[in-house]
Amino acid sequence: MEFPEEFRVVIRRYARVEQDIRALVQERCSHICGLCPVICCRYDICEEVGDSPFLSLLQALYTPDEYMDDRYGWLGGAGCLLTCGRPPVCYAFFCDELLACFEDARERYILETLGRLIGYIGDRALGRRHLVEITDREQLHKLNLKRIMKRTEEAHEVYRIIRDYFAGNSITDEGWQALAHIKATIDMHP
Repeated sequence: MEFPEEFRVVIRRYARVEQDIRALVQERCSHICGLCPVICCRYDICEEVGDSPFLSLLQALYTPDEYMDDRYGWLGGAGCLLTCGRPPVCYAFFCDELLACFEDARERYILETLGRLIGYIGDRALGRRHLVEITDREQLHKLNLKRIMKRTEEAHEVYRIIRDYFAGNSITDEGWQALAHIKATIDMHP
């Protein structure tokens, strides 16, 4: 099935934002998660990649199939092997033990907002359905691409604000408003 150029642009942009978010979450959390004996990843969550045509397309473009294991899904020795196409829950979930390692409530809020950016992008991509809830590949032709692109750009801007904060910069009032907008939108449509 051939997709129009506008869809391919959305895919590339989404992938870039996801890769940026993935890298920053890894940077902030891998030193904690790497020491934890609990494995948060579950095979049934990994299966969502195959159930979602959008995630499947991303996975096919950015991660070889041979990394998928029948027992552990996409989980490898150093964490998730998916470079792109993870379900939004994989970014949004931070266990209590991990969050407790960030003593500053503001930093926890920022980290949780970072984890919600992927979910924000796909919210209401087709009617009331999230991008990853679409299970019929033909329906990808009906996506609200302008909405997804707008949200991708907003998410990337919030990512940059968060990245800069973790690099030692302060967040402006406008930046805090952008973070609050993401959180409020996701809280409204969980």
